Amino acid sequence: MLKKIIILKKRSYIFTIGLLLGLCLSSLNVLAQNSIIDSLSRQPKDSVALEIIAADSALAKGDTLPKPDNVEGMDSLKIPPMEKGDIETTIYYHAEDSIMMDVKQKKAYLYGKAQIKYQDMQLDAEQIEIEWEKNIITARGKPDTTGKYLGYPVWKQGQDMYVTDSMRYNMKSKKGIIHGIITKQGEGYLHGDTAKRTEDAIYLKNGIYTTCDQKHPHFYIKTRKLKVIPEDKAVSGPFNIVIEDIQTPIGFWMGFFPITDRNKSGIIFPSFGENQSRGLYLSQGGYYWAVNDNIGVKVIGDIYANGSWLLNVDGTYIKRYKYRGTFDLAGSKLRDGFDNNTVSVPQQFRLAWQHSTTAKRNGTFTASVNLTSSKYDKALNYTTSRNNNVSNSSITYNRVFGRSPFSTSISMRGSQNNYQSTATNKSSAIYSMTLPAVSLTMNRINPLKRKYGNGNRWYEKIFVNYQGNFTYDLTNQQKFYDTLSKTLQDSTLQVNQNNLNKYILPNSRWASTHTASVSSTFKIFKALNVNPSFNNFFNLYGKKFTYQYDSITKTSKMIDTTNGFYATYNMNTSIEFNTRIYGTKIFKGNGLIKGIRHTANPSIRMTYAPDFSKIPVGGYVAVQGDVDKEGNTRRYTKYPNNSTPQFKQEALDFTLSNILEAKVRASKKDTTGNKYKKINLLDNLSLAGGYNFAADSLKMKNVTLGARTKLFIFDINFSSTFDPYRHYVDSIGYFRGKKYLYHERQINQYLLDYNGKLAQMSTMNFTVGTRFAPKKKKKEDPKFTDPKMQAELEYIRAHPEQYLDFNVPWSLMLSFTYNYTHLGLNDPVTNEAVTASGDVSLTPKWKVVYSTGYNFKDKSITYSNFTISRDLHCWQMMMTLSPFGTYRTFLFTINAKSSMLQQLKLNKRAPTFYQ
Repeated sequence: MLKKIIILKKRSYIFTIGLLLGLCLSSLNVLAQNSIIDSLSRQPKDSVALEIIAADSALAKGDTLPKPDNVEGMDSLKIPPMEKGDIETTIYYHAEDSIMMDVKQKKAYLYGKAQIKYQDMQLDAEQIEIEWEKNIITARGKPDTTGKYLGYPVWKQGQDMYVTDSMRYNMKSKKGIIHGIITKQGEGYLHGDTAKRTEDAIYLKNGIYTTCDQKHPHFYIKTRKLKVIPEDKAVSGPFNIVIEDIQTPIGFWMGFFPITDRNKSGIIFPSFGENQSRGLYLSQGGYYWAVNDNIGVKVIGDIYANGSWLLNVDGTYIKRYKYRGTFDLAGSKLRDGFDNNTVSVPQQFRLAWQHSTTAKRNGTFTASVNLTSSKYDKALNYTTSRNNNVSNSSITYNRVFGRSPFSTSISMRGSQNNYQSTATNKSSAIYSMTLPAVSLTMNRINPLKRKYGNGNRWYEKIFVNYQGNFTYDLTNQQKFYDTLSKTLQDSTLQVNQNNLNKYILPNSRWASTHTASVSSTFKIFKALNVNPSFNNFFNLYGKKFTYQYDSITKTSKMIDTTNGFYATYNMNTSIEFNTRIYGTKIFKGNGLIKGIRHTANPSIRMTYAPDFSKIPVGGYVAVQGDVDKEGNTRRYTKYPNNSTPQFKQEALDFTLSNILEAKVRASKKDTTGNKYKKINLLDNLSLAGGYNFAADSLKMKNVTLGARTKLFIFDINFSSTFDPYRHYVDSIGYFRGKKYLYHERQINQYLLDYNGKLAQMSTMNFTVGTRFAPKKKKKEDPKFTDPKMQAELEYIRAHPEQYLDFNVPWSLMLSFTYNYTHLGLNDPVTNEAVTASGDVSLTPKWKVVYSTGYNFKDKSITYSNFTISRDLHCWQMMMTLSPFGTYRTFLFTINAKSSMLQQLKLNKRAPTFYQ
């Protein structure tokens, strides 16, 4: 038997081929199973590569070797017929330095960037040893002259990839022992000292799970034993969280970690905080249930030291290319303080549902449902909605009829207005519902347009459009006449079965409104735009009111309601003229300002509408004997929600907006070659008002004045309203010992005639603000082929305010607001406040975020929020403190970051819904 070790060197092709043929012919009883040399590939001068096809049988007798058909680059050597063995398919070997074969030991040694490919498996390492009789592969790296370890074994199979210190693997049983394993599974990484690899799972000793892609992660979950099912889940025994190699007491007696791109269930760990009135609490902890790949449900809750609690069921669902939505059901029982003798706290609830159609079809379905109990938001101290008492809901189906101009919409709408009664100090809610609301719309068409032509003739620019609506309304708010104030007041009914049958349903109402318009647009004198229009309104109602004059209260009261089918009609016509006027001033010389341009946009609109309230089709009735103090007959609507105006209109409305621009000398650093650049001195200065020539009184409308500009680094906004008429006091009352105007009204007398003032400023708002921040280096965002990653990137771009950018070292936003209100004869009310917000990086990984302010009127600090955020590549930690105000609280949050936020160096901001 020939015993020899063959070493392949470069430029030794003829010698090697002859030697191997002799070896095969003389050693038929000691055949090298799984390895037949078929060709030698040429390599660069400094390396030699050998590709080997290892057949899964022994050689039969013969002196010729047939060539495989599926291997490129093979020479004339042939492989004889083979018997089936343990290896199921071809094994490909490759090494850049050398390949050494030990035929007696039935081993092959690959050196220098070695590689093996078998089925869907690929192994790369600095050194690989193959025992073809035992079907075992051993791979390891190699230290260089400096002691640095090179060529770590990298195992790839399907979507799995392992980086190891060394490994030993049986290709037949698909089992192996791995030392120093690092593998990426889903969004996370698994590390282990020693791992046992089977066909179905990996068993790790001293394993860790992390989302950090570093070899030594900054943040991880550590456990003694960890079982990993690739592309499915990882299950561990007792574990704890390690941050910066510091063992924390945070952990659990077992762990379950989804490691797949599919939707998986798992535990959500809570945040820790303290509330001034409820004590210590755990927040947003619970369980995520992956119903399937399209539906996920999150059950989380809060628990407080004083016994208060909150439970929230939050879910999402999606059908790709069809629809998506979210739903949120929450219940709570929250109270302030620790006194157990307090009155029992009622449970609060919230229901929210959002749905939208994503497919581009003729029909779309959308839903936005928001229902809450009267004190839900205030009990939870939600900063975004504590002062917002109104919640609106709608469910809508829209459909477009092919290429026609017609479309329809069917919807159900509802609103809930939560308020607290000053008389009873009880919370109530006003519910208003429209079940259903149906509309039919015809978009603007030009019926006289010629089939062939340019459409410039005047009659081709005549447009027609139509819109019809039908509504059925329900509400628990009823109207009554207050004899003390002599005004119509509202009362709220409690929603129960008795009131529903006795008041709410009988007082329901339906209406159908129809609007048909004819309009046109053209130019005169080449610069004046003219837009005439003619509008017709035809309305149908299902109820009619009957009134009776009361001589005691000197007014009429509604005494009866009749169901039926009633109609009203009204119309108006208008014509609008608008143009654009330019004025330019050019300065001589080479001064700072080259020129100034003023652009004025005047618009005048004339409207005419008859007084339909005095004729039967207008829908109003005059009760005999019912007149006001001026002797004018009072008219009352015969139908609910009657929109017919009660006056004749011959109105002239105007608006004038102005823009002021300048051309100034450019900076010396300007490389575009332009000596001057354009800047805005005044972004907008607008003035608006109107006059109704046909009105009996109060002909002039309020005048509005507004301006917007940027002065140096400051953004300035100004808006105001001016009232030209005098106000008159009907009566004066007292509330808690303080004098106040019980009832006042405008009278037909100009302030100019009364006290010499041109008008009274009713409202004024002035805001000036600026933002300071260093310039951010331009950096292109990464691009991803994964739709999920790309969708996350697009969301980050659309909502930058929800993230902290550690690439920006600091930012500061300052704002000063002044509000002035002077309505009628009431005392003026002013409010002045300054606010500051921003962030500053104490170190490259520590950032402080702040938001605070000062109210000059109350002489107090406004709601303030301070957050300390820690960024360390793969995780973030936040401590949020609200030290001032009624709702003082502390919140601590720690969580891992997605790979997207790691790449962009962003942190998700702390929750803002708690104060």
